[in-house]
Amino acid sequence: MEVLQKVKLSEAKITLWRVTFNISKSYNKNDYTLNKAREHFMSLADGEGGEDCTDLSDDEWYLSTEFSYYACDSGHGGNIINNCLNAIREDGIEMDEFPDYDYRWNKIESFQDYQEHLSHGISTYGRGIKIEDGFLLGECLSEFIDNCSCKNNC
Repeated sequence: MEVLQKVKLSEAKITLWRVTFNISKSYNKNDYTLNKAREHFMSLADGEGGEDCTDLSDDEWYLSTEFSYYACDSGHGGNIINNCLNAIREDGIEMDEFPDYDYRWNKIESFQDYQEHLSHGISTYGRGIKIEDGFLLGECLSEFIDNCSCKNNC
């Protein structure tokens, strides 16, 4: 069993990102009532949204919603979208049913938002890393510290 590394949060290089996704889907009015369209949309989106409805035409309902996930890295932002998509999939949202989804991301600058969402961002990063009593713990912390001492020799 690998030994957990432990570093003070204040000494780790952690950047927290908010990634906001917008998903939407059109429904043919001949096939779906508005309630059935909402029900189907929410089943694909694991209960997210379905409230925002636009009557696009005489033929279609257009449903959409927006939701945010949080991700952490050391500041480069390189894998945050993939990490969030993996977490979304694990949470049961079927993103492949929303082929025209879009997203935007921003770095969390507010200390209050940072404190509130940091544990969510760390859980999205995965790899068994967690926060406990002001410390970052995990087998490999190479993303967040310079001198990682894991057996992978990062």
